Amino acid sequence: RDLSVTLDRLADVAQDNGDNEAADKLLSESLEIRKALFELDSENMQTLRDLGVSYVRLGDSLLARNRNREAAEYFEFYSEIAAKL
Repeated sequence: RDLSVTLDRLADVAQDNGDNEAADKLLSESLEIRKALFELDSENMQTLRDLGVSYVRLGDSLLARNRNREAAEYFEFYSEIAAKL
C-alpha cells in the first residue's frame, strides 16, 4: 500500500510540472498495485476504498485533458466500488 501512495504523490508532482503522461503512468502503476492487494484480501474495506481512489484519480486526470470517454470508464469502475462501501 505504501508504494501505491508514493506513486500517487509522484503523480501529483508530475501533474504539477505539466507531465500528464508520466502522471497517468504512475497512477496506472498505483492502480495495478491496489488491484493486486485487493485480490489478496477482497474483504478488506480499506483496500477496496484505496482501489476506488485509484479509479477516481485516473478518471480525474483524463477528464482534465478532455479524454471524457476514457474518464467515464474509470468513474464507472469507481461507482461499482462505491456501492459496496
